Formats: sequence, structure tokens, C-alpha cells
Amino acid sequence: MLWIKAFHIVFVASWFACLFYLPRMFVNLVQVPSDSHAERERLLLMARKLYRFGSLLMLPALALGLWLWLGYGFNGGWLYAKLALVIVAIGYHHACRSLLRGFEQVGRKTAFRALVSRLQRVGGAALHRDRAAGGGEAVLIAPRRSLPFAP
Repeated sequence: MLWIKAFHIVFVASWFACLFYLPRMFVNLVQVPSDSHAERERLLLMARKLYRFGSLLMLPALALGLWLWLGYGFNGGWLYAKLALVIVAIGYHHACRSLLRGFEQVGRKTAFRALVSRLQRVGGAALHRDRAAGGGEAVLIAPRRSLPFAP
């Protein structure tokens, strides 16, 4: 069972690496100039391949996790929390796919607006174009909350 657990950890870590790098690919797609079609197509191809590779890593990670769950028969509150996090990760994986489809079909400006609205809904964050830098860079701004101290 230790080999199963080791492979589960490897597949989960690899799947999460793909999930964390996909949003960076989306930022790169937003930053591509509109006249550079070859660069945009290359980035779309890379993002599609990364998503497919992440999907292939997700399946053994879930199967091995299920095998561990059935083999050890873990009980307890932490298992339900872990299962909830797995469901959130799968949902995030599919949300990245819908963003990728938006970049493929509609174009970068509409997909960028969809990304902004989703980020605002999920985390209360806001994205804006840095006007001082010529509008070429997307900047993530933390949610506006009152701080307990003055900055």
C-alpha cells in the first residue's frame, strides 16, 4: 500500500502543478499583441496540451486516492474535508477548461473579461490594465478590505 500512496502523491503533485501553471498561460494569452497571431496560436496550443496532460494526471490521482480510501477505510472529519477539497480542485480544473474554450472561440478580450468577472465573484479580486505601462500588462489587485492598521 505504500507504493500506492507514493504514486498517489506523485500524481496529485503533478496534477496541481498543471493547475497552477494554466492561469499563467492565460495571462500570457492576454498579453499577446493583437497582431501576433502566430504567438497566440502557439500559446493556445501549449495551454491545450497542458490541460490535456493535467487531465491525464488527474485520473490516476483520483483512482489511486479511491483505492487508498477503500483499502484503508479511513473515517473521520478530516476525510470529508479532503473530499471537499478534491471536489473543489476538480471544479477548478473544469473552470480552467471553460476559460481555455473562451480563449479559443471568442478571442482574448472577451475571455479576459470573463476571467475578471470570475475572479471578482470567487475571491473579490480585481484585474486592471496598467495604464502607466502602456496598457500591456495585467495586474492583480488584492481585495479591498479595511485593514486593522494604517499602511
